[in-house]
Amino acid sequence: MLQIFILGALILGVIQLCNYSASNGHKDLNISRQVNEKLIPIGEKFKLTLKIENRKSLPIMFMLVEQKIPEELSFCDGAKTELCGSEKWHISRYAMGKYQRRNRSYTMTGEKRGAYNVRGVNVRIGDPLGLCIETKEMEDWVEILICPKVKSMDSLSFEDTSFVGDNTVRRWIHKDPLYIRGVREYCVEDRMKDINWKASLKADKLMVKEYDYTSDNQLVMIINVQCGDPYWGCLRPDAVDKAIDIALALSSKALNENIPTGIWSNANMIYCKGNGPLDLMPRRGALESLIEYCTRIHKVPRQEFSVYLQSKLSYLNADTTYVIITYYLNDKDIKVVREMIRRGYKVKIIDVSENGIEVNIKGVQTIRYKGEVK
Repeated sequence: MLQIFILGALILGVIQLCNYSASNGHKDLNISRQVNEKLIPIGEKFKLTLKIENRKSLPIMFMLVEQKIPEELSFCDGAKTELCGSEKWHISRYAMGKYQRRNRSYTMTGEKRGAYNVRGVNVRIGDPLGLCIETKEMEDWVEILICPKVKSMDSLSFEDTSFVGDNTVRRWIHKDPLYIRGVREYCVEDRMKDINWKASLKADKLMVKEYDYTSDNQLVMIINVQCGDPYWGCLRPDAVDKAIDIALALSSKALNENIPTGIWSNANMIYCKGNGPLDLMPRRGALESLIEYCTRIHKVPRQEFSVYLQSKLSYLNADTTYVIITYYLNDKDIKVVREMIRRGYKVKIIDVSENGIEVNIKGVQTIRYKGEVK
């Protein structure tokens, strides 16, 4: 009888110990995550580090950490994930001593542009026998930015050849020279009226006038993510990605030519922690900011493009060239663009649609995008 009593007391003591360990295991337990890069180019590897700190004298005998992972992200080091419905979870197991810290890093990659909020962390603490388990959801947000790679203009094909050569963006967005700096050899994008015939005769080859241009000219790319009507019902992620590739390639070239450059869009912008800018005003040396901005562009418009353009009319600048990169324009959009021209603003359109947009606006150059050079 005494043996049964001792065995029962021992079992009860073990259960109470397990219950105490599970119920107090979450106290003074800190879990956080960190990414080693702010901007991660598509397809490149990065490190996600899970940091766990047990700040108490009570050890944790058994702990499961479950992390919800966006389906667009994947592990590269053999770490396994489990599907729970349509959600992907990564599960890791730990035993923590008193006042112990542990870091575990995972190599990951992302194949799709976007701003991803990795936020779900479930922590289960119990005993190895599974008698007592306490589960708690911990709020730890980590933002992972999978950014597009900046392509060169030479790798993109257009029906217009004016992007070829040096200082092409400056000549393209601002045809009025400040003064003649000298002469240089003729290129295919040069105008016939710029040929210096006297210098050409002396050099026995075509030479053209070399201009300096006003330094206050600016460039703004306007990415339209509305791909049909109604604006919220026709989504084309491929067209949005094409527009982003062109905007960043053109921005990189413009910034290299010392032209202040910005990007605007009518897209919803994804900010995982708080709010951020909906538009980036033109400035020099802003390529990294422009890349981050384009990373955050969502495929869903936040408003109709015509409404968006109309709201910008009072903020436009006569010294800025506005390049609309779009898959689609309707009559309301074209009406606002005509109003921009009527007010004296410089507008160009880059068409990323497959069949071409029917646009005939006097004073607006429309350039068809043909795809990447193979």
